Amino acid sequence: MQTEHLSIKGLDYIELYVANAFQFVYFLKQGFGFNIIGYKEKASDSYDEVSYILEQGNIHLIITSAVTPSHFVSQHVYSHGDAVKDIAFEVEDAEYAFETAIKHGATVIRSPDYIQDKNGKIIKASVLTFGSTIHSFIQRDQTNIFYLPFYEMAQDSRDLGVGLNNIDHIAIALDYSTLDTWRKFYGTVFSFSVVQEEIVDTNNSGMNSIVMATKDNSIKFVFVEPRKGKIESQVETFIKKNKGPGVQHIAFHSNDIYKSMQALRNNGIEFLHIPQTYYEHLEERVNNIHDKLKDLNKLKILVDQDEKGHLFQAFTKPIHQRPTLFFEIIQRMGSEGFGKGNIRALFEAIEREQGQKGKNLE
Repeated sequence: MQTEHLSIKGLDYIELYVANAFQFVYFLKQGFGFNIIGYKEKASDSYDEVSYILEQGNIHLIITSAVTPSHFVSQHVYSHGDAVKDIAFEVEDAEYAFETAIKHGATVIRSPDYIQDKNGKIIKASVLTFGSTIHSFIQRDQTNIFYLPFYEMAQDSRDLGVGLNNIDHIAIALDYSTLDTWRKFYGTVFSFSVVQEEIVDTNNSGMNSIVMATKDNSIKFVFVEPRKGKIESQVETFIKKNKGPGVQHIAFHSNDIYKSMQALRNNGIEFLHIPQTYYEHLEERVNNIHDKLKDLNKLKILVDQDEKGHLFQAFTKPIHQRPTLFFEIIQRMGSEGFGKGNIRALFEAIEREQGQKGKNLE
């Protein structure tokens, strides 16, 4: 018998609305090693968008662009730049998930809809969440392969993967004093629970953050809101440039961050600069890394530890001209934390990079 709690099986896909899908897909293929497994490229009077499905490990990204300026995708890109639009959940029963979410206060975007072609079908429904972002509920008959109707299936001729295997977490930037509102929303509507809370203060700014997760920890969201300070914080800058709340970064997990980082750097991906002083003092707070210190410094990997083990992190620069969306590469070796010891260093590094991006836009 089903309960009133919404049961989520896992993360199905993340869809991004971008200005130029062809170029964005090329960037993710050549830079991050994703493969194209599906596409919709036809444009006509009745169909005026293009879309690609990318895959690496258990990660699925959908990259969508419009071909007309009046299209809703074009309007979204005009407001937010290249940005995450849909964080889709896989569920056992999309209709039940939708009805439960609406009953607990979610706003309807798309009522349950059967979508079918000659290869199979899914049931899809969607609700609104922070900013312009939505959550879709996806119920699928075929669970052994990733499939969406009306996409032409494709197979890349060569595997360019860099060792990314799943999405570890998604970080979301919120407006001032809204963190508690969204904590209640995700707890009530999606049955997420808080697993970590943190307050970060630097000399000039700060942020409040919480980590929320599904019961099985298969989906983890990091919510951050700005704190008042002497200058505009990196969270405030995101909200300003994104024109509202949205996904700040997506964290891709690797089982070997050294190999992944070397491959990504060889592919031309740029990462946030971490000052030399970070590595000079690293052994004062992190044990058993002496033999790794040279590689950590060279590849600009951050390290933290808790009672369960180590956590390794690296952060790209923003992936387009606005200082908003970026990616994280992460490896967990026992640790279940989120880099508490690295948060200040990361916070300041992002502020430096956003400052440079802002100068370039002036």
